[in-house]
Amino acid sequence: MGEAPDPYAQGEVVNEVYDLWFDRAAAYAKSLPGDGSDAPREAAEEMARVTQRALAALVGADADHSVLAAADEFFATSLTSAFTRILGLLQSKPKFLALTCSPAGASLLPFLEGRAVSRLEEAAYAP
Repeated sequence: MGEAPDPYAQGEVVNEVYDLWFDRAAAYAKSLPGDGSDAPREAAEEMARVTQRALAALVGADADHSVLAAADEFFATSLTSAFTRILGLLQSKPKFLALTCSPAGASLLPFLEGRAVSRLEEAAYAP
């Protein structure tokens, strides 16, 4: 049998993914004039892709289920916290609404409704 993953190291990886996403999100927001409602479609599409990749990395949407199944409380809490912070910013900041409410973010919502949320539930409710 393999060694159990270090929950603190996993938690640090979660924080690093969030920090990388946040840096890109801050640069995206600063590049937009006003409330971002007239954001260039290409910029919004790229930020939607970055967001989807970050969320996929957080919940292991393309990974083996064993990582989330082995999650302990610290790791699961770190994961759900980072995931929630990203979703909170997407819904509370006008410059990010285009990522979920326009054709530019068309791929993000199906991803969230599909694999991302189900994988997050696995981590949050793992035995």
